[in-house]
This record gives sequence, C-alpha cells and structure tokens, in this order.
Amino acid sequence: TAGTWSVAWGAIAESTCQECRVGTYQPAVGQANVSVCIPCAPGKYSALTGVDSCVACPAGTWTDEFEATACKICPAGEWSHSSGARLQGNCVSCSGSSCLAEGSAQVTIELRGLQYQQRNSIEQADLRATFARDIAAAAGVDASLVVDLMGQNSTVTVGLGGSISAFLLDLQGVSARDLATNFYKESFRETLVNSTIAVLGSRPEHLGVGAMTVEPKKFVPLQPTTTSMTSTST
Repeated sequence: TAGTWSVAWGAIAESTCQECRVGTYQPAVGQANVSVCIPCAPGKYSALTGVDSCVACPAGTWTDEFEATACKICPAGEWSHSSGARLQGNCVSCSGSSCLAEGSAQVTIELRGLQYQQRNSIEQADLRATFARDIAAAAGVDASLVVDLMGQNSTVTVGLGGSISAFLLDLQGVSARDLATNFYKESFRETLVNSTIAVLGSRPEHLGVGAMTVEPKKFVPLQPTTTSMTSTST
C-alpha cells in the first residue's frame, strides 16, 4: 500500500511491507526500499508512520524543516491565519493578546484506525464522551464547555472517517498559544490512543493520531441534516 515499502520481490501480503517513518511519506504502491520514503517539505509534517502524504502545518504554527514530525507554535500574542506556514514571519500580532477574540476555538483531530462506524451505539457514545473529557482536560476547562458541532455539551462529533470535531466555549485566562501547546503535545496524542483502547478493550489495528488543529473561531451550531456527519446522540 501507499506509505510502505518491501524488499520482498512480488510480495502479496501486506505483512511483508514496512511503513515509512514519521516525517516522511510515499504516495505510490510497490516500492522496494526505505529510500523511497520522501521527507515532508517545510510547512508540512507527519506524526504517523506509513502515510501517503504529509499534512500542512495548521494555522498558528510553522516549520522551516524537512522531515518534520511536528510544527512550531507562533510566539505569544501572535498567530498565523493560514495553514502551511514555513517561516516564523508568517505569525502576526493578534487584535487581542490571547488571539481568542470570540472566546472559543474549534479542535479537530484525525484518529486513524478508529473504525467508528463499526462500533455499537454504547461504544460510540462512550468514545464521544471520553474524547470530550480528554479535550477538556488538555484545555484546563470543565467538560461541559466542550460541545459538539450541534452544540450538545460534554461530547464531540465524530465523522465517518474518524475525524473528531468539537468546540471549546467561554475560554477565559487562556490564549490560543496555550491551547496549541497543550493539544499538540505528544502526551495528548498518547492520551487519545489510551482512551480509545480503554473504551474498546483492545487496540484497533493502525490506531494513531494524525492531523490536529486548534482554530480560534466563533461557535455557530450546525443545523441537523441527513448528510454523512455522524449523529452525536443515541
């Protein structure tokens, strides 16, 4: 598969493949050695092994390095307003020192290998509540201040591909940089993985946390639709 390589000639089993290391990617299949793993370019990163593309550094961060596994956070009182920044100079002063003009922020997390749709309704509800608690703990707020995209408290929205989305509301005494620092830590990624294992009772294959963003943003609840966004209630 893409993001992997194997020295075995004519290999027919995925188990013979080795994943490209973090900070690199490989978009093609059928690759023969580790030299085909391509370093992420400046402005992009990869926190997972075996990926077919790198992820642009989210707004508020930047990196000027090749093969980055994480992005650097803008200095206090500054923020970049577009993704993929390659220079600290892309960080500009905010209108307020916290860079949270609306007092709220959206958190989006890609959780690979979750297979959310294959879980029963009890497991789905437990996962959503657990993720909300983990997000609240990282932000240093009560879980009731974490809402899903519809506005329901103490839960998150989980998309069909395992994308977790939530808003943090009524943020006081905290800055966008504080949030980014806490959420982009490796320890928070580990917390999400461990929480998933605790709820499910075992570790899903290829489980890992990929792209993550913290975006200062005014909360406007979505209206219920019949689209592919997973319901947050049971």
